[in-house]
Amino acid sequence: MKRFQDIREIFDVKLKGKKQNRDILDSLVKSCHIRIMDPNQTLVQSLVKPNTLLTKNGSFYNHENLKDVKVFVLYFSAHWCPPCRQFTPILAQQFGIHQQNSKKSMVIFVSGDRSQQEQLNYMREAHGDWPATPCQSQLQM
Repeated sequence: MKRFQDIREIFDVKLKGKKQNRDILDSLVKSCHIRIMDPNQTLVQSLVKPNTLLTKNGSFYNHENLKDVKVFVLYFSAHWCPPCRQFTPILAQQFGIHQQNSKKSMVIFVSGDRSQQEQLNYMREAHGDWPATPCQSQLQM
């Protein structure tokens, strides 16, 4: 399964001996909650414009931080999704480790939450330092 291999390679996910974590990751990839995209794809280009993505505190993310990114990982998740709530902290931890060595990839959170407040709470509670589309965006699950 190519996408499963890609996400593990991008974030150097260390899941050896942790079958539950591997199962969660495999489940999310199979159910299309993770999409790996390059910066030339139209969808990504529409997301990296000024005043498009949000930070955990609800302000606009500085799109200049994305100019050197080569791989975008769209992460479709919501606080009410049990597998997502299990996997999000794992992704946040591994992404944080990855970011120490490389700034060439970025997660963009696409919320399936029912309100902006739920989205921001979930981002502050469990997410890594990555931007998000506004709640209720056209990309929402």
